[in-house]
This record gives sequence, C-alpha cells and structure tokens, in this order.
Amino acid sequence: MKAVKIPILPYRILKHLMPFSIGEGCTGDIEEEFKERLRTEGNRKANRWIWSHAIKAIPKAFHAHLLWGGGMFKNFIKIAFRNMKRHKGHATINILGLTVGMSCYLLIMLYVGHEMSYDDFHQKSDRLFRIQKRYSQGRTSVITFGPLATTLADEYPEVVQAVRIEHRDEYELALKYGNRNFFERGFYVDANFFDMFSYKVIQGDLKTALVEPFSIVITRRLAEKYFGDEDPLGKMLSVIEDEPYDARITALIENVPGNSHLHFDFLLSMNSLKAVYEEDDFGKLWSGYDFITYIELKEGINPAGLAAKFPAFIEKHQIRQGSEYFLMPVTEIHMQSKDNFEILKETDLQDVQFLSAVAYLIMIIACINYINLTTARALKRLKEIGVRKVVGAFRRQLINQFLTESLCMSLVAFVLAMLLSRAVHSVLNTLLNREIHFAIFTSSRLLPELIGLVIIVGLLSGIYPALFITRFQPVEALAGKSTFLSRRSKIRNIFVAFQFCVSLGLIAGTIIVVRQLNYIQTKDLGYNREHILAMQIRDDEIRDNLESVRTELLENPAVLAVSASSHVPNRITWGGSLMSKDNEVVRVNSCAVDFDYIKLFDIDIIAGRNFSRDFPSDRGGAFLLSERAVQSVGWESPLGREFTHWGYKTGRVVGVFKDFHFRSLHESVRPLYLLLDPGRVRVLFVKMRPDNIPSTVNFVEKTIASFHPSHPFQYFFLDDSFNNMHQSERQFGNIIIIFSSLAIFIASLGLLGLIAFSAEMRTKEIGIRKVVGASALHVVTKMTAAYVALIFFSALIAFPIAYFLSNQWLKGFVYKVPLGWDAFGLSGLIVIVVAYLTVGYHSIKAARANPVDALRYE
Repeated sequence: MKAVKIPILPYRILKHLMPFSIGEGCTGDIEEEFKERLRTEGNRKANRWIWSHAIKAIPKAFHAHLLWGGGMFKNFIKIAFRNMKRHKGHATINILGLTVGMSCYLLIMLYVGHEMSYDDFHQKSDRLFRIQKRYSQGRTSVITFGPLATTLADEYPEVVQAVRIEHRDEYELALKYGNRNFFERGFYVDANFFDMFSYKVIQGDLKTALVEPFSIVITRRLAEKYFGDEDPLGKMLSVIEDEPYDARITALIENVPGNSHLHFDFLLSMNSLKAVYEEDDFGKLWSGYDFITYIELKEGINPAGLAAKFPAFIEKHQIRQGSEYFLMPVTEIHMQSKDNFEILKETDLQDVQFLSAVAYLIMIIACINYINLTTARALKRLKEIGVRKVVGAFRRQLINQFLTESLCMSLVAFVLAMLLSRAVHSVLNTLLNREIHFAIFTSSRLLPELIGLVIIVGLLSGIYPALFITRFQPVEALAGKSTFLSRRSKIRNIFVAFQFCVSLGLIAGTIIVVRQLNYIQTKDLGYNREHILAMQIRDDEIRDNLESVRTELLENPAVLAVSASSHVPNRITWGGSLMSKDNEVVRVNSCAVDFDYIKLFDIDIIAGRNFSRDFPSDRGGAFLLSERAVQSVGWESPLGREFTHWGYKTGRVVGVFKDFHFRSLHESVRPLYLLLDPGRVRVLFVKMRPDNIPSTVNFVEKTIASFHPSHPFQYFFLDDSFNNMHQSERQFGNIIIIFSSLAIFIASLGLLGLIAFSAEMRTKEIGIRKVVGASALHVVTKMTAAYVALIFFSALIAFPIAYFLSNQWLKGFVYKVPLGWDAFGLSGLIVIVVAYLTVGYHSIKAARANPVDALRYE
C-alpha cells in the first residue's frame, strides 16, 4: 500500500462500510484494482475511481443498515413483548415498580417546576426587583417609605421605573354591585403597574387603566362573580372603605397565574387614596411604612452595583439608621423570602430541594429493582444466550436486544405512569393547595426531561444486565453456570442494601417530621386559642361601639367572652421601644388591646394586675409587659414605670404577663408589651361554648350586622389561623409521608420479586434440607437471615445521613422535638417487619412444599 500510495480516506470509508465477514478479501481486491488503474490510466483517474466507489457506497450502506437494522429492531421488540407475556409475574413487578416510580417522579417534578417558576411569566422578570430592608438584628421587611420609588427612579439612571403597592395587614376590601357584596383580595397600585408586570388583557387599555382616581381593574373570575355574562367594562363597583366610594371598571384581565407571589382579583388606582384622603403629600413623606416598592433595571445592569449605592442613599435622605436596603429578585421571592409582612406565604427552598432528592431516589430504587430482577432471572436465559451465540449472534447484537427489552418496558411503564399521574393530579392539587396544571406536552422544560427519563431509565436499567449477561462464552452459557449470577451475587446485595438505606432514611425522616408537626399542634403557646371566633374590624362602626357590641354579644349564654386587639395573637407585627436601665433603646413588639384581652385568652399575670375598668387611670394610658420585655430592659421593678408608645400614648406599667408565642415556632419568643387603646383595635374576638357553634356563629353574624350592615360578615377561627401559619410544614409532612411510603412500596416490590425467584431457584436445596430433617422455621430463618444482615449493615450507613439531614431541617425551628435515636430504632424495626412480611410469604411457601416434588427429577 505504501508503494502504490492508495488514498487513505476513501480506502477507510470502503473498508468500514463493508461487512466484517468479507471485508479482508474485498480490500485486497480494491488494492489490486487501484494498482492496475494507476499503472494504465495514471494517478488522477485512479484516485477518481476510488473516490467514486467510496461516495457511491455511503448511501447503499446507509440503506442496507436501515433495512437490516430496522428488521432486527422489529425482531427485538417482538422478543421483548413475548418475554413479557411469557414471564407475566416478572414483567408485572418490573412494570409496576417503574410505573409507580415514574408517577412519583412526574408528580414531584410538576410541583417542583411550579414552585421554581414563580413570576417568570413576566416579560421583564429577569430585571424586576423588590426593595427590602434588613435590620441590625437580622430581621427583614418588605415595607418601605412612600417616596422611595420615585426618588430611586429620579436619582439612579440604572432604574427604568418603580412601582408601589400600598401595604396593609389584610389585602381585602369589601366590594358591592347590586345585591352582591363580598370581601375580595386586591391592592392599591401605581398607574405604571402594568408597564412592569405582565398580565393578559381581555378588555381595556392597561397603559391608562389605573391613571385616573377611582379606577379599578378586575380579573375574569371577579367579572363572572359579580356580572355574569354582562360586559363589565365601564360599570361601577362600590368600594366599602372607611370613606366608601364608587370605582369605574377600566380594564378586564385574565385570572392571575397560580405561580405568582402577587395574588389578587382587583387592582385600584393609587390616586384613589390621594383623592379620598384629600392629602396632597400622600406617599411623599419619609416617615411611616406604607408601601411595597418594586423597580425595573435597565438591561445589562448588575443589581449588586446598584445595591452598593444604597448606604449613601440612606444617609442622603436621612432615613432611619440601623437598617440597610437590598434587592430581592422577583423570581426568587417565593422561594427565598422569609418576611412576616409577605403578601403571600412562601415556600421553603430546602423543602423543594428535599422533595427533588426523594424523586430521584425513588427512580433509582425502581431502576435497581429492574436490574436485580433481570440479573437474577439471567440464569433462566443463559441457554438462550448460548444458542444465539452458537448460531452467530455477536455480543453487540445481544446487548442491543437486552437494551431494547428494557426500553420497551420503560416505555410501557411511562405510558401507565402518565395515566396514573393524570388520575391523581387533582388529589395532589388539593393536598398542596396549589393550581398545578398537568401541562406536560406543552412544557418546553418538562416534556424533553420526561422523554430523556424514559431513555435514561431504559438504558440504566438494561445496560448492567446486558453487559454482564452477554459476556459469557457459549459453553458456559449452555451449561447454565456462572459464579456472577449465583444467589450470592455481591453486586446485587449492594443494590439491595442501597434500597434498604433509602427506606431506613426516609422512614426515620418521616417519623421526625410527623413528631415535629404534632409538637407544633400540641405545644402550649401561652394562650388559649380554642373555640374563638375572630373577624376584622374594617371601619369605625364596631370600633366606636365596642362596649355596646360586647354587651349584646354577652347576652347569649353561649358567648363566654368578647375582646378586641390590633392583631391576632399569633401574628403581632407592630414595633415599639423601651428604654433600658442603661438608657439604651430596646426594640420590642407591641399590640393594642381592650380591657378583656387577657381574660379571653387566659394569659397568666405573674406580677401586678390586669387592665381594669375599675381604675379610671387605665383609660388614660396603661401597659402590660411580658417577662421577656422586663428581662430585655433590665428593670428590677417594672410596675409603675412610665413610657410612651409611638410618641402619642403615655402610660404606666400596671402588670407583667407570662410570655406567649405571638409568631410562628420558627422564631423565639420576643419582648412584647400590650397597651390599653380600644380606639386602635382591628380584630374582634368572640369566645364561645363548644356545644352548638353554628347557631352561635349565626347569632354573632346578626349582632354584627346590626352595627354595620354595609360589610359582609367574614370570620375565621383562631386555631385555623394558627394552623394556616404552619400550613407549608403540614403540606411538606403529608408529601413526605406519601412519597416515602411509595418508595418503601417500590423497594418491597423488588424484594418480593427477588425472593420469589430465589425461592424458585433454591427449591431443590430446600427439598434436601427438609429430607435431612430441617424444620420449616429453620428454612424460613435461613432464607431471611441474609436480608436481616443487610438491613443492619444499611442502618450503619443510613442513620448518620438521616440524622444530619433531619437536624438541618429542624434548625429552621427554634422550638422543636429532641432528635432521639428512638426514631431511628423504630424505622429499623419497620423495615425489618416489612422485609419479613415480604420474604416470609415465599419462604414459608417453599418451606411447606413437599420435598418429593422438588427432588423427583434428580
């Protein structure tokens, strides 16, 4: 070849495209023909000849490959489905395990995708940020000053525009049209709100919809609720505020997507408030905390660079010291923000990450089941493999056959998983209180991921058995012998041990989560919250006639007590300050209450006395301090001390009460004082007997309606409010319980199939043992001993990991259950019981069989 200098590239193309069996002879002929043409026709024509043959060979080889490869692939598929039909039990266990595993993965990924996609539907989502404050104590707040938005837009060229939402403790207003009167959720926003945030418009011009005072934009849901089939555009809705007014509907938009941290059914023009209150300086003062501020940055601007300028901005405008501004990307608010003033209760990123890990673990367990069962059944297929090799099958073809079978099983499982997931999708939404759409085929992210999942599961499940089953020589295969495929396979034991590790860890974690949730539900909060009805006081009709309302309600013997305060006792957000004995300002929380607050909630007074109508001085100004507040200021004798609340309410300390939890259990108890100020209460509480609550509620509704009939009656029970505060933890606990149980079910399913096959393969061994005198108990113990040893080995690995992860989760709670080893011991016991039940059936069946039936062919 060196002498004739045959072109390397076309020569290699021809050699590669030729069948292996005739390749050597044909390449020799090509060399001779090229030599002859080089001698008679010259180098140019000889090169042209070999290049033309190489080019012509490519499409022919491609066609032949499709023809023969397609036929072979079709044959592989036929064999795959024949094997499924022939070994129904084996196929059922494999498909069921993969189906449940894929369903769990699909449902969890739908939830994770929904949580991670919050607010990414806005066209400018990558450039939208919310301004937040961080205090020296580490606390954060979303509430900012009124002029912040316009000042940032004016002074910093990086800021395109800014938008404000008026902050309220309750983002609900009463709306009325005709005889329809309901409380609805909505915000007062600046006119350029729709320039920053993207919502689908149905009617109207969003650019001008919120410019004029007394303008309102509503969603489709609200339009159908109030107007039915009528055209709502231009109609008037009555807004029941302290100063009621009528607002004109200027635009109609689609319902707000479920993956938005701004949930609303209407938006009112910010200029409406200015017109109602007749204040020219509304929103222009650097005092008060009344607004939530969003900004839009120019493209390419680094938000960290803008945030670095905020300290100078604070100093320039003489904003309260001891705090700093920072930027929170809108797309991260749902997962990252932990602020008490959040518009919507957000999700913990740690929970989402943990669920993602559970999804992957479930899929790994399902794949391990397939690998274990396929390699275990390989002894049944050794003769088939040997025969195929004898008649000329290459290892590559056998590998392709096994991979095709695995992919077919994965595809069947995927179709069933889609149907199963669709069937339980609504249950998932109810469980999570979410609107997660089953939009798999329209998702640009999830659909490719699922297609990849089918392929990856098929390849991962099939590649291991394919590589090792096909490596044996025909003689060994036909003899049916293989050390690797014996019942003592170390690799298979490693896989089973991994399943036990996952099961032990998930059960231990689930026990700890359930214990913590039960602890939250049953912990003594320092006040009574049972059978207490609460309702927002939304105008002065109730507030100004509080004593009359109380008197009328107490006429019903089912009503035990009536009180009012500025906050519900599990969400006190007002601030305050006390001067310590060292003349240092101590930040505390505060709450305005009436005379009966302490009595209604059964809060213990440990020093001094409660507020009393018998002391006229209390009406002029009186305070109660918590234990923690007294400790924080260091007063040895707090009774009789005088201080001022917010510069307007001066009074004396008349008593000290026992600490109670006025925030979630994620936070420690903070210092608190209660001020007697019935004129600033915003929530009415009615404590009632548990005998006939519905009739008592009806009585309360009629009584309240007699004082302000313009407002619809809306109430909640205090224990429900507390439960809602920890709703995300309960949802997380329920999900963990469900998917952990399914993971254990999948692992048990694989173990069941493995034991069934093992018992089948050891039938003769069991028969011999029984002939020589072994009891049924001895046979069962012999078959289960190896699995018990694996469980103990797995526990040594799983428990330290589960302990670390559980401890990390519990760090989010200040008040938590002790992380004792009894939870891990209980999880080990559960796994042993499940393993024994799984193994026991087939073990007992094999042990009770007649040994004559097992040995009659020997």
